[in-house]
Parts: sequence; C-alpha cells; structure tokens
Amino acid sequence: MRVLTRLKSVLCAFTVVAGTLAVAAGPSAPVARADGAPAPEPAIYGLEVVKKTATVQNGQQLTVMCPGSLVPIGGGGEAKVDFAWYDSVSLTESVPFWDSWGPSGWTASARSDGAFTLTVYAVCGAEPRGYEVASQYDEAIDNGGSLTATCLEGKAVLGGGGRIRGAERPSMGKSYPATAAATATPGQWTVSGYEFGQAQLRADAYAVCAFPLTGVTTNRYTATSSDYVTGGVLMCPSGKRVIGGGAAGAHTEDSLVASRPALAAETGKTDGWWVQAIGNASPRTVDMYVTCG
Repeated sequence: MRVLTRLKSVLCAFTVVAGTLAVAAGPSAPVARADGAPAPEPAIYGLEVVKKTATVQNGQQLTVMCPGSLVPIGGGGEAKVDFAWYDSVSLTESVPFWDSWGPSGWTASARSDGAFTLTVYAVCGAEPRGYEVASQYDEAIDNGGSLTATCLEGKAVLGGGGRIRGAERPSMGKSYPATAAATATPGQWTVSGYEFGQAQLRADAYAVCAFPLTGVTTNRYTATSSDYVTGGVLMCPSGKRVIGGGAAGAHTEDSLVASRPALAAETGKTDGWWVQAIGNASPRTVDMYVTCG
C-alpha cells in the first residue's frame, strides 16, 4: 500500500472491502410478500454522478445540480492545494442543496489560505420510496464534538453530510454513516468539527434516508499512514454502483480534505469512495465508508 506524501489527484486503490456494517434490506420495508414477510425495495433507478469544479476562495460555496427530476442520494467534495500540511486546508461543508422543489443537488465548501480548487459531487437517482432528508440544523457542539441526524424509524441512510462553522479556521473531521445501538443498519449521519482555541462550534448534520433497498451495503475500512495525509479508495463489490460514503478521522484535530465518489472509469476497477484526511497525530488514521448498490 503506497504512502502518500502530499495531496494528489492520483487514486491509491484499496481493493479490500472489510467490515460490512449493513445489508439494507430488512424488516422495516413497508410492503409484505404473500408469506407475510416484508418485501425489500428495488434498487435505485437512474443512478448518475455529476460534479462541478472551480477555483474558489476560503469558504466559497460550490453547488452542482442533479439532472432532470433526479434527487440527491449522496454527495461529497474535494479541496486541492499545491501542497498540504497540517491545518492548511479542510472541507467545511458537504450537504444536500434545496431549491423551491426540494432536494435537488449538492453543495460543498472548504477553507484554505488563498485560492484553491474545489470539486463538488452529487450522486443522483430517481426518488426511492420513503425518500427524505433528516437534519439537525445550526446546533452548538463542543469543540471536537459531534452532531447526528437520524432517519425516521424503519428507514436507512443512503448518504449524508454536514456543515461546520467556526470563528476563522474550522475543520470538518468526520462525516459518516452511523448506527443506533439497537441495530446494525446505518440509520444516522454523524458530523464532527474542530477549531483551535474555540470552546464551541456550530454544526449541521444531514441524513439522506429511504426505506431499505435490496442489495445495498455499507462497508468500512481503516486506513493508516505515517505521512501528513492518509486515505485512498474503498471499492464497491464487483457489479455494484457507489451510492454514498463518508469518512471519520481518528483524532480530534484531523481534517477531511476529500470525501467523495470515485467511478470505475477513474479507479480502473470498480466504483468506490475516495477519502483524504490530514492531521498532526502519528500514525494518521481514518475510517473510510462506502455505500453501494
């Protein structure tokens, strides 16, 4: 496994998919079969990943819209600078975008000194049954603390994101699918942030939810590096498409620089979720998540 010495656009492929968290076809689906057992929902139709790239300034938002009548199932962002070191760059926002019709795209922003390149991604699809975006909005969290949005009972998380607001240099260190204590199926989305010298931050958390879908799985892999940056691509199983994903740095002061979908044409193998995180602790460790279907 190659060590990354700086933030690069070249993908480092982690081909091992480990630690299955969920198979999102389960007893909470609303339709019953003839034998009385719950029937799982069909897979997402019309799945399409769209993106937009621009040179932006610190905190400037960038939004990409889903085509036609498709809705955002998941999304992510990636910030790129010429060279990165601890606390030099971080995503601060990766959230669904609303227009007058409802969720219709994805928005990302980041903070860095001077201009940098930002790319926002939206994973779009036909609206699945039970589709909703659950949120916890503009909540105060302790510095290094977290905020969680929870799907209504009987629904599973497909994707999600969050926003971290601070005084000058906030960092998003975690944005990932989470599970309630009573179930192994991800039904929550957790976001965490940090800013040096601050007692509290403001945060938003968003969970994209639907009734459980046939064959959808969420997998996790822990990447470790002794360099400034750690991460890579967590691949979907063969024949599966990426729906969503996330990342969680192991240390309070870690910063997510990239957490976004990677298509098979980019990885050279299968779809997956691309993560890069930087921090000051050694070794640097990040949990990578991918949801595929």
